[in-house]
Amino acid sequence: MSEKHIVVQGATCKCKFSVEPKTDKLKVKTQTKHYANDKDGSEKLIATDKDIGQTLEKNTFGKCKKQPAGNDYLPCQTQITKWSGSYEKMILSNKGKALLEDSKATCPMGAPDCIEITKHGQVAEPSEQNFKNANPMIHNLINPMVDVRDMYKKQPTYKGMEDSDGENINDIYIDKKDGSVLVNFSKLDGNIRMIAKYDWDDSNEIQDHKTKVDELIKLSTIVTVDNEQIQLKLQEIHRLTYKTEQQLYIVLDRDTAKIKAVLGLEGIDGRTTIESYEDIDPETKKVISKPMVKVDGIRYAILGQAHTHNLMESTPRNSNQIFGGETTENGFGTSSIDKGTASSMGINIYALDSWNYSSKNAQVKIGRVTPSGIETKNIGKTHGKGDGKETINIGLECLNLRVGR
Repeated sequence: MSEKHIVVQGATCKCKFSVEPKTDKLKVKTQTKHYANDKDGSEKLIATDKDIGQTLEKNTFGKCKKQPAGNDYLPCQTQITKWSGSYEKMILSNKGKALLEDSKATCPMGAPDCIEITKHGQVAEPSEQNFKNANPMIHNLINPMVDVRDMYKKQPTYKGMEDSDGENINDIYIDKKDGSVLVNFSKLDGNIRMIAKYDWDDSNEIQDHKTKVDELIKLSTIVTVDNEQIQLKLQEIHRLTYKTEQQLYIVLDRDTAKIKAVLGLEGIDGRTTIESYEDIDPETKKVISKPMVKVDGIRYAILGQAHTHNLMESTPRNSNQIFGGETTENGFGTSSIDKGTASSMGINIYALDSWNYSSKNAQVKIGRVTPSGIETKNIGKTHGKGDGKETINIGLECLNLRVGR
């Protein structure tokens, strides 16, 4: 999977029985929730094996070799009946499996797998997050004259604004509803501020910049990360793990402007479900917000998720493993399902290897997968009864990912 691209809207297809030959482009009509490709993860819909029927832009590849008519051929009228070679481990909300660049389609006039994908539809679009995730050592072996860390540190997005005292403002503003970035005046050392979208819109009607900034500061709240609360919750879901997975949502609290953790739904063997939702434009039917969750009647913007791994089968690898020799261990770190979720939701997913520890106060290893698919098996540990030196500030990581730091 790591060497194959996921197919998105606009992918180019061709048929082996096209006379010319001509190509056509894929249209995604079966889901409006899951996007890929661009730096914000919100431009091109992911295609699945549910995209059948007349699901191309023109629905023709020109003239069809399978339909001779005297000295010529009848025009193709493409009707896809099924796809093969989809990604079995990435199932989207429409119950469809994501298509890969080597997936093939069948047309009733042609033959099985007669339609193939020549361009997956994704476009390489370098973003600041790409630089941030790049391994500087590898990059410098390729281009020794450039240090990507310096590029990242020294390139603000905007010049910034000044308040009424003439002080430069480097603050980032995010929507208190879904945590989406409203503006990033810089990316250096400013605060991250939470503000209601209607207050943001009203403030932007003010013509004088200094007055505008003063008003924005008055109406907004600086976002903070409650790392202590998140660490306690991480240990709590490890303690709760027995025969089922547990999960936390890393969220933005609309009332306090704190990044904190809230308990999500209990899972089953090998899987937890994030019950998220987005705002949909009633006219265009397009998603117009970042993912959000509702827990105990309270709505939050979701910036990340952490879940435990429980035991699943037989034969322990170490004497400390829970349930001894009657069961086997789960896998270390994040899974292919986690990778798909991180990509589709645009958030970091963290996995606690709880299956591998008998003590409920253990310092449990944590794995992570980013929206770009970078997996790291041991980024740190839960606090447990340790000194906290190996903990990882998950809340800060998720916040920085959201705002592009």
